[in-house]
Amino acid sequence: PSGLILGPTPEREDPRDAFLSRFGERIQELPRRSIIGTSSPRRKAQILHKFANRNYRIEPIRGNVETRLKKLQKGDYDGVVLAYAGLKRLGLEKEAAQILEPDLMWPAHNQGCLGLEMREADQDLFALLKTIEHAESDLVARAERSFLQGMGGDCNVPLGVFSRVSADELHMKAGIWDALGTKAIFAEQTGEPHEAPLVGAKLAGTLLYAGGSEIMLMDSRGA
Repeated sequence: PSGLILGPTPEREDPRDAFLSRFGERIQELPRRSIIGTSSPRRKAQILHKFANRNYRIEPIRGNVETRLKKLQKGDYDGVVLAYAGLKRLGLEKEAAQILEPDLMWPAHNQGCLGLEMREADQDLFALLKTIEHAESDLVARAERSFLQGMGGDCNVPLGVFSRVSADELHMKAGIWDALGTKAIFAEQTGEPHEAPLVGAKLAGTLLYAGGSEIMLMDSRGA
């Protein structure tokens, strides 16, 4: 809303997803047609795409982390996918059977980041928040927000992005899937860290041009 902004970003927690299972199996070790709980279109599409030969059944799951763990332990699901950052912040990281690397599950934009909303005119508060800013986390957060804005997406679009700063370069990779995971498009972009929003915008343009726009149109029509 007008008059509000996102302040500086503190150090980012682990952006990856985590897989939890009833008996400690990794996601690729579950029996065929196992039930995996997630209400995220991004996670659902990636599981269907990556493990098409496993015929996993994706079922929605609601509630806070503890509620979802109880549903898993009751046997309502064979496995669930959660943000690793959420588990860590609750001291439940040992519940994870597997940390999902980006080649298995691309994280959501800004996953693991804290978004500190503040009044734009409150410069004293901005100065205070600057003292806990983590420079790399802040530029990555701005790059990934710019990417999402460029894509015109929201939490209902199966989009994943992974960013890192290495050797004074910002590297970004992104993917988009159709709702059923039958089609996927990927793109990469590298640029100067101080131009983080521009790098994110360029990545969005590259992904859209490569075929991402067609997938977004398909998903918007419910195809």
